[in-house]
Amino acid sequence: MKRLVFIALVSLATNAAGYDYLNFVKTDASGSSFTADGIMITFNGTTATVSSAAGVSTVPMTGISYLEFSDTKLADTPSPSLKGDVNGDGVVDIADVNALINVILGITPAETYEGRAYINEDNTVDIADVNALINIILGTE
Repeated sequence: MKRLVFIALVSLATNAAGYDYLNFVKTDASGSSFTADGIMITFNGTTATVSSAAGVSTVPMTGISYLEFSDTKLADTPSPSLKGDVNGDGVVDIADVNALINVILGITPAETYEGRAYINEDNTVDIADVNALINIILGTE
């Protein structure tokens, strides 16, 4: 089993050369696109953590049909936004708090989360957003 994973990773690294994006494509052709520059993917259960030059994101693997390297980004498809779902995995939980803290600490750019990090909608990510997110999780907002 480890050998197959190693071969897949070597294949990904080899095939990434010359492409701008790695697309996670769902069965309905929607999905997520990531800059291929410096990309690294870690699979953990039903999610993948994608690290690239643009930052770090978590991608739920449910509904993903295939991965592709491409010169073009998938068309932006509007999806319902769940307030507090910073990492976009469809759940508001401690992982979203961690994502916000990474933005505050400068580990991840706020742009990585496409506006979802601005919980209190003041276009600044700070402790007030963390407090608002915790209130959402606790059900007090």
